[in-house]
Amino acid sequence: WCEPGESGKCLKRFEYQMGTLPAGYDHKYIFSHVGYNLKATDLQAALGLSQLAKLDEFCAARRRNWRRLRDGLADVPHLVLPEATPRSDPSWFGFVLTIDPEAPFSRAEAVDF
Repeated sequence: WCEPGESGKCLKRFEYQMGTLPAGYDHKYIFSHVGYNLKATDLQAALGLSQLAKLDEFCAARRRNWRRLRDGLADVPHLVLPEATPRSDPSWFGFVLTIDPEAPFSRAEAVDF
């Protein structure tokens, strides 16, 4: 157990039960409402425009990082690794690991490892 805001320090972040969420889920990645918040300020818009010049560089870095993770984990048994869908060229934001249902360990055990 850690006080809010201290969860990264005690290494038990996924042991805390947040409300009615299933055990082991991080509340920061659970969204209860579908929708958008498109209320950008003028400053945010200006920063966004300035970042567009670096878009190709950002996407290339994400693809390199994804490839490094994919290649490094390719031989680890019981992991189902992400794949791009046909005719797509994603700019990977995250790297989802899925535990094979036949794995001799649980999701919680993998997180604790």
